[in-house]
Amino acid sequence: MELKRTFREIRLDESDVIKNNELYWVLIKAPKNHKQTQDMLIKLEKLSGNPNIRLSLKGSVFLESKWHLIGKPIIWHGSSDTTIVYSNNIMNYYRYYRIEFVSNSDIQETLISEIKFKVWLGEEVSIYELYTMYKRSIFPWTRIEFDEFMEWLETHEN
Repeated sequence: MELKRTFREIRLDESDVIKNNELYWVLIKAPKNHKQTQDMLIKLEKLSGNPNIRLSLKGSVFLESKWHLIGKPIIWHGSSDTTIVYSNNIMNYYRYYRIEFVSNSDIQETLISEIKFKVWLGEEVSIYELYTMYKRSIFPWTRIEFDEFMEWLETHEN
């Protein structure tokens, strides 16, 4: 996801099939500098067998760090095709999101036909708030002028 881009439709095709006892996941990089909540819409199609899929959303600040469960997993016992809508309304600060599908069935195939992912941005910390915190010496920086502060902020945006 690009900075400030808060909605993503993930392109899928016939190869995006969850098979027997398999972990399948999709990685999404989120916008930054905001608290966020998330919504997902996922369409699953039963191709064969008796699907039993656990769907969960996880978040992490760094790709190399631990993944944290967001909300509760959803279990789908696939007697027919389904659309799952998942909403998390608790703000978090994750940089990466991982949508996980775990098959708990020996004989099944399920097609992921559509994924839509939306983040809702909370308030961004304003430059004025950052400068005020700086002036109050909340940040352990040396004292610099406002123009230098703005230059520093631009180079450290990422």
